[in-house]
Amino acid sequence: MDLFLIVFVAVLGLPWLSYGESVMKYGAVGDGISDDTSALQKAWDSACNGSSKIGSVYVPAGKVFLLSSLHFTGPCKLKPLIFTIDGEMKAQSDPNKWQKGENGIIPWLIFDRVEGLVLSGGSVYVPAGKVFLLSSLHFTGPCKLKPLIFTIDGEMKAQSDPNKWQKGENGIIPWLIFDRVEGLVLSGRGLLDGQGKGWWDIHCRDHPGPNCIWLAPTMMTFSNCRNVILKSLRFRNSAQSHILVMGSQNVHIKDVKIKSPEISPNTDGVHVTSSSDVSITHSDFATGDDCVSIGDQVHNLSVTFVNCGPGHGVSVGSLGRGGTEVEVEDIRVAHVNFTGTTNGARIKTWPGGTGYVRGIEFFDIRFSNVQNPIIIDQFYGCAPNCVQTEKAVHIEKVKYMKMSGTSRTEVAMKLKCSGKNACSNVFMRDIDLSPASGIGSVSSLCSFVQGATQGTIRPSSCIQ
Repeated sequence: MDLFLIVFVAVLGLPWLSYGESVMKYGAVGDGISDDTSALQKAWDSACNGSSKIGSVYVPAGKVFLLSSLHFTGPCKLKPLIFTIDGEMKAQSDPNKWQKGENGIIPWLIFDRVEGLVLSGGSVYVPAGKVFLLSSLHFTGPCKLKPLIFTIDGEMKAQSDPNKWQKGENGIIPWLIFDRVEGLVLSGRGLLDGQGKGWWDIHCRDHPGPNCIWLAPTMMTFSNCRNVILKSLRFRNSAQSHILVMGSQNVHIKDVKIKSPEISPNTDGVHVTSSSDVSITHSDFATGDDCVSIGDQVHNLSVTFVNCGPGHGVSVGSLGRGGTEVEVEDIRVAHVNFTGTTNGARIKTWPGGTGYVRGIEFFDIRFSNVQNPIIIDQFYGCAPNCVQTEKAVHIEKVKYMKMSGTSRTEVAMKLKCSGKNACSNVFMRDIDLSPASGIGSVSSLCSFVQGATQGTIRPSSCIQ
C-alpha cells in the first residue's frame, strides 16, 4: 500500500536527537472518552515541521487516548523522529464514526512519506518544573526494549554531603551508572547538578591532611554500553569527572553543556577509556580539568565543534603510568575553540610506558589566550626531576593543521618527546600563533621530533 511508507533508520548509530513534545501540551484529555485526535495531530505537525525544534512525540503513560483516523505526513525536517507511546491509544468502536475517503474507509494510523521514524514504547521521563534529589543509581541492562528513551526535562541533584554517599568495595560509588545498556537514547532540556563543592573542599590537592580524599564520584558513567545517544542535557558541579565512557562502543554525545568552576579539582568534562566509535560534538565545556580526556584503549574517537574554556584543553592521555602498555589510535579533534585554557591540543604520556599513540589529527583549531596551545609531553608526572627511562610510549602520525590564535606563554609550541622513542611522522600545516597581550614574542621548542611541515608555520617550526 503506497500510503504506508515507514523507513526505519537505526537511531542508535546517529549522533543527534531532539526534544519531545507531550500530546498533553496540545489539549489532549486522555480519559478514553474525549476525542484526542486533534491534539495528537498537532503534536505530530509541530515535531515534523521543526517549528519548535522538536524531534519527537510523546504519548504519556497512565492515560487512554480515544482517536479517530490520523494521517502523519512527511517529509519531516528532523531525523530521526522519535514517536514514543507509553499510554493507551484506542480507535473509535462505532463503525459509523469512522471517516470515509474516495476509496472507502480511511485507515486508523497512517505514516506517509516519513523517513527516519523510530516508533517505540519503553521510556523513562523526568518532568520539567521539578527538582529531584537522588542518591547513587545503577541502571543495569541488558534491556528487552531498544531503543530505550530516557528523557530528563527536570532538574536532578546529587547529595551535597559527602558523608551521605554510598561506599562500595572499591570506594565511593558514582552517581548515575548505565551498565550493559544497549540502545539508550538519553536526552532532554534538564539539568544534572552534582553539588560537588563538599567534595572539592576535602580534596587532597587543595586541602592536604589526614582526612583528605583523592577520588570522588563521577556524575554519569556508561560502562560496557553499546549504541548510546546522549543529547542536549546540562551538567554542572560534578564532584569529579562529569561523564565517563568506559568499555563501550558507538557512543554519541551532542549538544551538552558542562560547567564547573575553574578551581574545581579533576572535573573533566568527558573522559573516555577502553572504548571505540565515540563522538563528542557541538558542545560547550567549562571545567577545572580537561574538557575532554582520552585514556587508554581508545579507537576511533572524534571531538568536533566544541568550545573549551576554562579548563585544561583536549588531552590524549595521560597514558603509560606505571609502565602500562598503551593502544590509542584514530583520534580526530576538529573545529574547536580554546579560550583561556591551560592547554589546547595536548598529548601526554608518563615515562616508562610502552605501546603506541598514533593517527592523531588536530584540525581547524582556534586559541585565545591559551597557556600551551600545542603540546606533546612525554615526561608527564615527573617534573621537575625527570629521568630518561629505557621505555616510552611511541607517538607517531600526528597532524596539526589550520591552527591559529594567541599564546599567553612564550613557548607556544612545545613538543617534548623521549630520546628513547622519538615522536615520528609529525606533520604541521598552516599554523599561526601570536603572543597574547603582555607577551613579547612566541617560539617553539622540540625534543626528538621527526616530521615535516607545509605552508606558513609561526612561530618557526623546530621539527627535524
